[in-house]
Amino acid sequence: MNSIKQFLFTIMLLLVAPAAYAGMLPDDIVATGDDVVVVGGSEGRVFGAGWKVKIEDGNYEREIIAIGADIHLEPHAKKPVYIFGQKIVLSGHYASDVAAVGQEIILMPDAKIDGKLWLSGQKVWLQGSVVANGKILANRVLLEGNVLSKKGKVLDVQAKELDISETAKINGDILYRAQEAPRVDGRAKVLGNITLETASFEDELREKLEKIAFLGKLGSKLMLLVWLLLAGFAITLFMTPKVVASMKRVHENPLRMMGVGFGFLVIIPIAAVFLLLTVIGMPVAISMMASYPLAIIMGFSIGTLWLGTLIYKLIFRKKPYRRHQLLGCYLMAMPLVVGLTQVPYMGIIGWLLPLTAGLGALSWLKWQQMQAGKE
Repeated sequence: MNSIKQFLFTIMLLLVAPAAYAGMLPDDIVATGDDVVVVGGSEGRVFGAGWKVKIEDGNYEREIIAIGADIHLEPHAKKPVYIFGQKIVLSGHYASDVAAVGQEIILMPDAKIDGKLWLSGQKVWLQGSVVANGKILANRVLLEGNVLSKKGKVLDVQAKELDISETAKINGDILYRAQEAPRVDGRAKVLGNITLETASFEDELREKLEKIAFLGKLGSKLMLLVWLLLAGFAITLFMTPKVVASMKRVHENPLRMMGVGFGFLVIIPIAAVFLLLTVIGMPVAISMMASYPLAIIMGFSIGTLWLGTLIYKLIFRKKPYRRHQLLGCYLMAMPLVVGLTQVPYMGIIGWLLPLTAGLGALSWLKWQQMQAGKE
């Protein structure tokens, strides 16, 4: 019931006057409009959204979220505060974390933030008191207030410019990441450490993206390996007669089968595109495109199995025909094929050798079935 009341109250504020006053709701405060003012504190959450948002002095027991173009906050906030706006002005006391994103962020002299700080903006102007615990991303940072020390924590500043004025008192540690050293007024009281790290934010982001890309590639390769293993096991267990017939054909004419398989690999996509353009052949083209990936997986699995039978014959001096023997051949060949695909400039051979051989065998088998059907 409370959630329904909050929803109706929000709709009412959107439809009525451009100036809105937010009073106390049973649980939370929800205020929207052109000019939003929240007063008196709250035991619940506070959500304010509008062109101008002002949260005045008072005790706020739960989270505060403010969204707008011009935001002024003066609370005694006990829980995290999240702000998204153009111009953000902060006063009051913040016992927990503060995260703000805007064009200009100003921390007034009477503002105090005890929790973790996360500020991102074009210009960040710190006149109040913060703990050296958090991160600031900006084009320019002006530090005129206090940076309090916190054991084992630093204030991570990534900006093109950092100005520390004569009124600043730096007791905590600052890690400044930029190409040039900060400008520090000689009358500023700097008791903590200011460490310059020349790596830029772009460098850090690029490094993280490279790590993510590496993990993505590794994950995709592992998934491909799992799919190929499952496909090989399924083909070997449930299509043993056809697999044996395919193996026999590849053993007899390996080069011819590879040529046929390479033709299948290239011609099918071209033919599918041509049929799509004719419109009349669209159903056939869709069928060909849908079956193409399956044929690739089956062809690669059969080609890998063929290489495994060559290894088996070399070791045991006989041909494998039983299911467990074929499974053993597949398990022997798979690590070799996958390893060959990772060799620089030679990896393409690791893919094409078993793939073209297997596709050629599949094509031959399909042709035999079609000829038998005609007869």
